[in-house]
Amino acid sequence: MNLLKASVIFMALSCASVNAQTIVTYDITNGRAQNAGHWSNNYNGEITPATPGSNWNYNYTGGSGSLNDGVIPNSIESTQFIYAPENPIITLHLSGKTIVSEMNFYSMLYAWNGSAGNLSGATVSFGGQSLYMDSPNWGPRCSSYLCNNRFSFAGTALEGVATDVITISGFKTKVASDPLYSIGEITLNGSLVSPVPEPSTYGMFFVGVVVLVLRARRKHGVKFDMA
Repeated sequence: MNLLKASVIFMALSCASVNAQTIVTYDITNGRAQNAGHWSNNYNGEITPATPGSNWNYNYTGGSGSLNDGVIPNSIESTQFIYAPENPIITLHLSGKTIVSEMNFYSMLYAWNGSAGNLSGATVSFGGQSLYMDSPNWGPRCSSYLCNNRFSFAGTALEGVATDVITISGFKTKVASDPLYSIGEITLNGSLVSPVPEPSTYGMFFVGVVVLVLRARRKHGVKFDMA
C-alpha cells in the first residue's frame, strides 16, 4: 500500500460512518400529561407542569421513553399525545453529529380513532436551518388517518446539514377541527459524522507512514535519497 492510498483510507475512516443515528434522549415542551384521555406514554426523565397549577400541559426533560424505545405500539397506549393548539415542541438529542436524510413518525399498528396519521406537517429545525415540511402518510394500514408519517430532507435546505439536536414544532393536522395526533416511535435515517482529527493527528499519522515506508525499503535493500 503506497502513502497516498493509506492517506485516503485514513481520512475516509476518520470523517464519516455509514451507521444510522440513535435518539439518546428527548424533551417535550407543552406536552400532554402521560395519562391524558386514553393516551399513555413512558418517560424516565423529569416531568413538570408547563403552567403552574395546570393538570394538562407538562414539560418533559432529560429522559427517554415511548418515542425512542424501539417499540411501535398497537394502540394509543405507549404513544405521545399531541394537541396542536397548545404548541408542543419535541427536541431530539442524538449521540453525535449526523447528516439526517429522513425522519419517520410511527403512530400505531391499530387505531380506532383519528389521531393516527392525522398529521399534515410540522416545522423541523436543526443546524441553524428551520423549515416547515409536509409529512406524507405511509404504511400497510394507511387508510383514512390510520397511517405513519415521513419527513424527507432530500432537496431541501436541511439536506446534508450535520446536527446532534433536532427540534420539531408547529404541528398541523389534516382536520383543523380535530387537532389531535399521536406518536408511538420516532426513527432517523442518516449517516453518523465522526469528528475531523486535529492537524497534530494527521502529522503523527504521516510520520508513522514514512517510518513504515523507510523500514520496508531497508528490508528489501532499496536505496533512496531523502534530499
